[in-house]
Amino acid sequence: MNPSEQAAVALADSSVAAKAAEQLLADAIAHGAHTLHLEPHQDRARVRYRIDGVLHEWAHLSEHALGALIAHFKHRAALTPHEKRWSQEGRFLFLSTPEGEYTIQLTTIPLADKEKAVLHIFNTRLQTHNFAQLGIWGDTRKQLNRALTAKQGLIVISGPQHSGVSTSLRSALTTLNRPTRSILTVEDPIEHRLQGVHQLRVDRAKGIDVPHGISIALKSDINTILLSNLQGKRATDAALEAGTKGRMVLAGMHAAGMVQTMQQLIDATSEHYLLAHNLQAVLYQRLIRRLCDNCKLPARPDAAMLRRITMRTNITVATLQHFMEETAKHQGGRMTLQLMSANPLGCDECHHTGFKGRVGMFELFTNSAQAQRRLSGHADPTAVLHNAVKAGMMPMLVDGFVKALCGLTTIEEVLHSYK
Repeated sequence: MNPSEQAAVALADSSVAAKAAEQLLADAIAHGAHTLHLEPHQDRARVRYRIDGVLHEWAHLSEHALGALIAHFKHRAALTPHEKRWSQEGRFLFLSTPEGEYTIQLTTIPLADKEKAVLHIFNTRLQTHNFAQLGIWGDTRKQLNRALTAKQGLIVISGPQHSGVSTSLRSALTTLNRPTRSILTVEDPIEHRLQGVHQLRVDRAKGIDVPHGISIALKSDINTILLSNLQGKRATDAALEAGTKGRMVLAGMHAAGMVQTMQQLIDATSEHYLLAHNLQAVLYQRLIRRLCDNCKLPARPDAAMLRRITMRTNITVATLQHFMEETAKHQGGRMTLQLMSANPLGCDECHHTGFKGRVGMFELFTNSAQAQRRLSGHADPTAVLHNAVKAGMMPMLVDGFVKALCGLTTIEEVLHSYK
C-alpha cells in the first residue's frame, strides 16, 4: 500500500470514519434510497442516492474522505481494503430494528487510478404487498391468480434489473404459502427472509446452482419451487422438467421486454413442446414513479394528449375506455378518473421532486391452446404476443396510461419509462 492508502485504511478503523459511514447509510435509508453511489472525480468526490429510480446528488467529499468511507465499507463486508485492481463484492448487516433489518450489498468498481463503490440497500423484513398494492389490477390480476391455482407448470415474472421482479415473486409466493404446501426457494442471493418457506442460497463454489437446487426439491417432497433468476439451458430445462413432474415453479428473469422474455425462454429450451405445454403465464413489469399524494395537482387531458396515447398504443380511445372499465370492475368499481401532474415545486414529503414511491406497469401473457400450437411450432414470439393482445391481453403501455388517468402517475412518466 502507498502512504495515502495506508492512511485511508487507518482512518476507516477510526471512530470518525465509522460514524460518518454509518450516518451516511442511515440518511440514505431515512430518505428512501435503495442505492448509494460513492464516486471519485478529478478534483472532488461525490455521494449520490438513487430514490424511486432517479439518482440525486447528495454531498461532496474530499478524495481522502471518500477513500476512508470505501475502506470502512470494505472492512464491514470482509473485503480486502487496499485492493483496487479488480471489482469486489460483499454483504453486511447494517442495522436491525423493529421496523427493518437492512442488508447492504457492496460492489467496488476499479477505475483508471481510483475506485468507485455502489451499495444496494435491502430491507430483509420488508412487508410483502398484495397484487393490488403493487399495481396489478383488473383482469390482469384475475388471470394471474387463476394461473397460480394450477397444480403444476412454470410461471415467469420478468423485467429489467431493479424493476421489482423479486417483490412480485415474493407476493406471488405469499398467495401460495399455505400449510398444505411445501415450498423451497433457490436464490442468488437471499435478499429477504420468508416465513414458512425453506430458502436455499446458490453457492457455485459448493456445487449448488439452480439445476442442483431443483434436483434437491424433486427429491424432497417439495411441491412449489421459486427461482430468483432463471437463465441458461440447464436451468430452464430443469424448471420445465419439474413442471412435468407435478411441481409449480415460479421463476424470475431479467429482460428488456415481453418479446425478449419469450425469446429467451425459447432460446434456452431444448424441447419446445415442453415449453409450450408447461408454461402457464409470463408477467412482464417495469416501475414508474408515483405522484406525491401530498402535493400533486389536477391536470386536464387535451385532444393532442389523447391522440398521443392512441398513437403510441395503436388502439382507439374506445378500446382504452374498455380497459379502464374492466379495471374498475375488478377493483370493485372504486376507480376515480382524474389526470394529475407533478407539482414543480414539490413539498417536504417528496423532497421537492413531485414524486414519492413507485408503482408497477404490467402485462400478462397467459398460455392458451392457440399459443401452445404456435410455441410448439417455433413461432416468432412477436406473432404469439400479437395474437394474445387480439385475444384481450392488456399491453403494458395501456396499463401505464390507465394508472396515469387514475392520477397515480403522469402520461410523461409512462412514456419515458417505456422507451
